[in-house]
Amino acid sequence: MIFKFKGKIQSNNFIDNLLAKSPGNIVVIRPIYYKEIKKAEISLAILNLIIEKLESLYNGNLTFKMVMSDEDGPIVFIVINKDSFSLKHDLAIFEDEDELGKLGVYMVYDKIENRFIKRSEANCDYRVCPICRDEYINCDINKKHSREEIIKFLSSKYSELRKEFFSVI
Repeated sequence: MIFKFKGKIQSNNFIDNLLAKSPGNIVVIRPIYYKEIKKAEISLAILNLIIEKLESLYNGNLTFKMVMSDEDGPIVFIVINKDSFSLKHDLAIFEDEDELGKLGVYMVYDKIENRFIKRSEANCDYRVCPICRDEYINCDINKKHSREEIIKFLSSKYSELRKEFFSVI
């Protein structure tokens, strides 16, 4: 189910309401790359694969999930009953080492500290670009890769991962 909402204010209200109703910490997942590419259909397909992978990894500890859409494209909210710092560390490893994990951006919101946890606080380095393996922030800010290059890369990765993912089932 996809819901549309606008802006950070609604997002913050949603997080506050979700925190009040659930015992775990919130993971917010966005597709990688620029706003216009995040809105591409392939981004939602990739997010759905990421959700399925996280459901299998966290099994009974994943207690809530919702896919929404805002002006930046699809966004996923998941609640996982696990310490926020170890959760951020786990997701940073997933993002760094798993081909599927590299296609998302994972933000962990700590219920007790009422803030997002940084990768550095979970003893993790900066993430790298899945296309060129350079520091991601530089590629994103400098728009190092063309729209066509990114869409081609994401489509190719999605096809590979989908075949791999569904051949296991």
